[in-house]
Amino acid sequence: MSKYYIIFTVLPRVTVRVTPDTSVFTGETVTLKCEIETQYRSLDWRYLWYKDRTEVSNTHPYTVNINTLTIRSVTQSDQSQFWYKTERYGRPETSSRSSVDLTVNVLPKVTVRVTPDISVVTGETVTLKCEIEEQYRSLDWRYLWYKDKTEVSNTHPYTVNTNTLTISSVTQSDQSQFRCKTERYGRPETSSRSSVDLTVKVLPRATVSVTPDTSVFTGETVTLKCEIEEHYRSLDWIYLWYKDRSAVSKTHRYTVNTNTLTISKVTQYDQRQFRCKTEIYGRPETSSSSSVDLTVKGEFKINICKIGE
Repeated sequence: MSKYYIIFTVLPRVTVRVTPDTSVFTGETVTLKCEIETQYRSLDWRYLWYKDRTEVSNTHPYTVNINTLTIRSVTQSDQSQFWYKTERYGRPETSSRSSVDLTVNVLPKVTVRVTPDISVVTGETVTLKCEIEEQYRSLDWRYLWYKDKTEVSNTHPYTVNTNTLTISSVTQSDQSQFRCKTERYGRPETSSRSSVDLTVKVLPRATVSVTPDTSVFTGETVTLKCEIEEHYRSLDWIYLWYKDRSAVSKTHRYTVNTNTLTISKVTQYDQRQFRCKTEIYGRPETSSSSSVDLTVKGEFKINICKIGE
């Protein structure tokens, strides 16, 4: 009498592997792969994919290839539970399943912040900082900087430090559009970008005008006025006055009123070089200066002679 042995085997475990991740951004391509324990892979398995409770068919944006499901250019409507069922052909009782929750985030906004301003003057140092929305900053981002259409490398006068680009001593050749492009490492479909137009003006000239004249007599009142080129006057300038190399402070004879220095009752001790230094508040690299030599002569006298004496 023949003997038959029935071997009972536990249903194999199945897992879903997701590339690049279970949390992705809109526009990325996502691949879900159904894997059966190695020792059972040679058997004749059938794979069925489901999005929530609906079977996934081979239609755009979904591509089903045996045990792999590819979703191209994911949208937020793809944020669902994906699961698959495996079974031996003709043996439905061998079915096993596994699922994964796919999270789809909108690509974060990127902004470029410029210090001290998007409008600068030659000689200043400018810092551009590329910022991603706060809740996404902990992710592994790569930052690329472009000047017009050319990628910026870490060479003088440019210093690139992850999300920051510093331009030392800007010139008018730096008047361009600067663009920051961000992407997750190895995931180019996550790229986002933002740009800013940098304006670089020539450092304005300062001039000193003197009333009544650069040559005066003792006892006169002299007014020195420091003037910036007209189209720059709307900026927030500070004015510093110097007598030779010493800063002029307000005294009973010296009155400083922003860009004006008034000297009352001049003496020969006021025969000096007076210099005006200008700069935009908080931006010392914008400084410009102009000077004038003040000549003070002895007291002006008129002698009146009587005719016939």
